[in-house]
Amino acid sequence: MQSGSAQNVLFTQYAQSCIKVKARQLSRRSEFSRSDEGDLENDLWVSLLKKATCFDPERSSSNTFADRVVNSAAGMIVRRQHRQKRAQGCRAISLDATKIALNSGSKKPLSQHVSEADLSRRTGSTRHDDIAHRENVAAIEHALLAMPEDLRDLCRLVMGGSIASAARDMGNTRRRVRETLQAARPYLEQSGLGTN
Repeated sequence: MQSGSAQNVLFTQYAQSCIKVKARQLSRRSEFSRSDEGDLENDLWVSLLKKATCFDPERSSSNTFADRVVNSAAGMIVRRQHRQKRAQGCRAISLDATKIALNSGSKKPLSQHVSEADLSRRTGSTRHDDIAHRENVAAIEHALLAMPEDLRDLCRLVMGGSIASAARDMGNTRRRVRETLQAARPYLEQSGLGTN
């Protein structure tokens, strides 16, 4: 393959934007964080560099080749990340195995020592706390009652949909809706809700 063909694959505007978009998409997945975006972009570039010698202009266009290589590399990165999350290299222990309790000296299967919190931690989910949910609902209602009527109506619109739908319903811009929602922050803080 000619070096010019490899450069056509690597340095097209399409390949650059494809890698940038794919790295941004990956960084928004639960396995990664936003700070990983640059590293993911570098990994995708390395994959494209390694595969550039396989490019054959008679079989496909450079854009198609770059797209396939980047998507395949992204899939492999996600697969590798899942492997690491499953504690690669750790020795698995059966829940049927017994463990001796220190205080009583009796033997119990490990399955009896696994709590709901352990399950939530393993699956990456959190348990729904009904009491905290009810407290939050009461705090929001208290804050809404203290607000002026127009601000209360806007908050209810956003709660029932999104900022975009509220802006559309009001015939306003999303930026204006966000700015107006800032006025609700003190009411929410006074009701005991955080600033997040």
